[in-house]
Amino acid sequence: LNNRQETFASAAAQFPLPSAGPYVLKKARVLGRSLPEPVGPLDVDGFAMVDILIDTGAIAKIAPAGVLGFGDAPEVAMSGRIVLPLFVDVHTHIDKGHIWRRKRNPTGDFPSALQAVIEDRGANWSAADVVARMEFSLRCAYAHGTTAIRTHIDSVGLQTRISWPVLAEARERWRGRIDLQASPLFTVEYVADGSHMADVEAMLDAYGTGILGAATRMVPDLHQGLRVLFELAERKGWKLDFH
Repeated sequence: LNNRQETFASAAAQFPLPSAGPYVLKKARVLGRSLPEPVGPLDVDGFAMVDILIDTGAIAKIAPAGVLGFGDAPEVAMSGRIVLPLFVDVHTHIDKGHIWRRKRNPTGDFPSALQAVIEDRGANWSAADVVARMEFSLRCAYAHGTTAIRTHIDSVGLQTRISWPVLAEARERWRGRIDLQASPLFTVEYVADGSHMADVEAMLDAYGTGILGAATRMVPDLHQGLRVLFELAERKGWKLDFH
């Protein structure tokens, strides 16, 4: 669907929600296992038909559809449409996405994908390029109901000082809509490079979200690399997120 401008007649219209005061989502389908307590019978797919009272932006009451009255609260007719909690994406790479048109993976396997990213990163990942691709990723995620994301950020060579300020700006732009966290991504062998680790530490101090990490694999210096990362995280009070 890249670059397609047409709309689709079958797409569901957006629901205008009241701007103030409590309101009710009428006849909404909700997954039974996501409910704090059983609410009526479940259909063959495990959904319950419910009315949901929303007050001050939070769920105040869930009841079987049509059972309770909610006074004068405005109603939004869901007509059996599904209501889900907002999504949390715990592992993604918003700095890597959307390069397919200019740098394809010719075989579809992981080594070719990795090589394609390395080549594209060296050729194209300016701050402006990373901004554009991150923004598209975040807009897509938000449109489909994502409220929090943890992403890895390639942190190798010059890219370290390019991408982290971009990430921090994106985090501020999306504050209140998407909670954006990030962990640096480099293979554990880079830990032995003092200048590399100094760059990573400086960028996380200035632009990070209190998370340190690396991609681990069975290399001779794995234990030493992990020791350095754990000691740095302990000294800084950072969490660890390994790829």
